[in-house]
Amino acid sequence: MTDQKQIPIFPLQLTVLPGESLLLHIFEDRYKQMITDCLALQAKGLPSHFGIIQSMPEGLASVGSLMKIERMLEKLDNGCFNLIAKGGERFSIVETVHETVNEKLYHSATIETHKDTEPDWDEELANQAFNLHRYLVKALRLENWNEELYNGVTNLSYIIGNYAALGAADKQQLLELQSENKRLELICQHLQTIIPQIEAIDAMKFEIHQKWDLL
Repeated sequence: MTDQKQIPIFPLQLTVLPGESLLLHIFEDRYKQMITDCLALQAKGLPSHFGIIQSMPEGLASVGSLMKIERMLEKLDNGCFNLIAKGGERFSIVETVHETVNEKLYHSATIETHKDTEPDWDEELANQAFNLHRYLVKALRLENWNEELYNGVTNLSYIIGNYAALGAADKQQLLELQSENKRLELICQHLQTIIPQIEAIDAMKFEIHQKWDLL
C-alpha cells in the first residue's frame, strides 16, 4: 500500500526539522493563496499541510518537511500573513507539478513519507549527544533553557538539531538521514567542533576585558 499524496510545496533557502517552529512572512500572491487554502481546510476540520523543501542552485532537495500552521499572528491589509508553522513528518518528492492546477498559483508535488530504515538507536550515543548539547547550552549561558524539551522524545537528534546552529548542508543532511544513530553521530561531530570555538571566543573576551580594565 502506498502512502503517496499531493501537497502544496513552498521552496525556501532553508531546511526545517521535525518539531521545529518557523516564523513566516507570506507576501507572494501564490503563497498567500496557498495559506488561504490551508486555513479554509483547517476551518472545516480537515487535514491541512504544505511542504517546505530547500531550494538550492541545482534544484530542489529530495527531502522536505510537512508543515502545519501552528499560530496565525496577523493578516495584513494587503493580504500578507505573519504566522508560525511547525515541522512535522519528513517527505520525499515523487513528482513535482510545475504547471498550475485548478487555477492555483502555487506548485504542488506528489510525495511519500521519508521513513527511517534503522528505527533503533544506541543509548550511549544518545547520552553523548545529550551531554554535549547541555554543555553547549551552558557555554552559551542560556539562562532560560527549558530542560523539558528533552523529555519523552523519540528522535533526540531533531530536538538537539533545532537548537545547535547547524549549517545549511548539515541540517539538510540531518533531515535526509534514515538512521537515528547516524543523525546523532552528525550532531556529536558538530558539537565537538563548535564548543571549543565558543570557549576560545570566551577566553579571548575575558583577556580583552582584563586589559581594558587596566586602562
